[in-house]
Amino acid sequence: MQKQLEPDSQYNALDADHDGVVSDAEMELAKLEHQLRKQRAQRRMATATLIGMAVYTAMLFVPGIPDSRIEQIIKISDLFYLSGGGIMAAFFGTTAWVERK
Repeated sequence: MQKQLEPDSQYNALDADHDGVVSDAEMELAKLEHQLRKQRAQRRMATATLIGMAVYTAMLFVPGIPDSRIEQIIKISDLFYLSGGGIMAAFFGTTAWVERK
């Protein structure tokens, strides 16, 4: 006798072949899809961080911005680069760690 899902179960979406039974393969597929979405979100966050750091650096060298404004911007640069580097290190570290498993 196979285990059946309740009619309004939250796991009905995992039943890929719509037979009313969520198999181990379907559970594994759902787990892999979740991991893929998580990795995609992390990659987007890392990409946005890199783009932000590049734009910030380029902004310091734009000739139209007055020196007084650049001096104000530089005051936050240490924290900005440190936090951006932390995000990038976390992304690359977790990616490398997951691939070794």
